[in-house]
Formats: sequence, structure tokens, C-alpha cells
Amino acid sequence: MDEKINGLKRKLDNMKVLSIIVHILMMIIGIFLLFNLKSIVGIFSVAVVLYGLHLILKYFGDGDKRNGWDIISGIINVIFGAVMLFGGTETRVAGLLAIEIFVSFWILFIGFSYIFKSSKLKKEGEKHGLVLTGGIIMIICGIIGALFPLFSTLLFASAFAILLSAVLIFTGLTGLAAALSGSDNDKQAPA
Repeated sequence: MDEKINGLKRKLDNMKVLSIIVHILMMIIGIFLLFNLKSIVGIFSVAVVLYGLHLILKYFGDGDKRNGWDIISGIINVIFGAVMLFGGTETRVAGLLAIEIFVSFWILFIGFSYIFKSSKLKKEGEKHGLVLTGGIIMIICGIIGALFPLFSTLLFASAFAILLSAVLIFTGLTGLAAALSGSDNDKQAPA
């Protein structure tokens, strides 16, 4: 029995380290994107694929505390990131408008998953304010991007890149804070 508990503790510690690394990478990619706005699609695609892989690994590493939102979000992130990353020039140039709309809905999805996770944390008596705030901010950003994609593509492509940078940095910060403050990986912010 002690071996099983120790194995589970090691698995959770490994997932916590992976979570910390992924969230630091997201912040670094977000900051890099701020200074390299022309490479928005490639940089953002890498971040999305990395985060999706993290969520899939997290799902399989959580054992009894699996969260269905993690596997769904992870698969969506990997597919979305791969389409953007390997879509070719026409996807990157002609599809900027479609990418903006798709990213806006992706951000909305993350926002709702944060809100669902905060509700779960609240029921468990855990701190949930940061996760709830993150969800609200993501939903607002997603709505803005979805309502004004053509306008922002034509006139404010840099503003959208800055918005994506902020989303990456904020997601990295909230996930890092949750990973560092919690004793187990289940308290981590989803996305």
C-alpha cells in the first residue's frame, strides 16, 4: 500500500513539475510574441500544441481525479495548433481572419472551462477567485475577438497579437500560481 501511495505522490510531483514548465513556457512565448508580432501564427501555434499536450498528459496522470475538460481541451488545442502550424502559407496569410475567429472561440472555450473549474474548486472549499477571474477575462477577450475579427484583421492585427500575448501570459501566470500554491495537480487552472 505504501508503494502505491509513494508512486502516486511521485506521479503528482512529476505532473506538478511539468505544469510549472509548461506555464513558464507559455509566459515566455507570450512575451516573445509581444516583440515579434509578425510571426504571430507560428509562435502561437507552438504554444497551443504544447499546452494541448500538457493537458492530455495531465489527464492520463491524474488517476482518480481525472477531469474530462482536460482531455477535451487538450485534443482541441493539439488539433487547432497543428492546423495553424502546418497549414501552409495560404492558411497563414489568407486564413488570418479565420484564425482570428477560431482563436476567439478557442479563448471562449478556455474561459468557460476556467469558470467550470472555479465552480468545482468552490464546491471543494478551495480558493477559486483567480481561476474565476481568468475565466471572465478570457470570455471577454473571446467575445471581443469574435465580434470584431475583420476590423481587427484589417486595422489592428497588432492589437490582436497583443491580446493573444496577454492571454498566453495570463494563462501561464494563473497556471503557475495554481501549480505552486496547490499540494496536488487537481487544483491547477484548466484550459
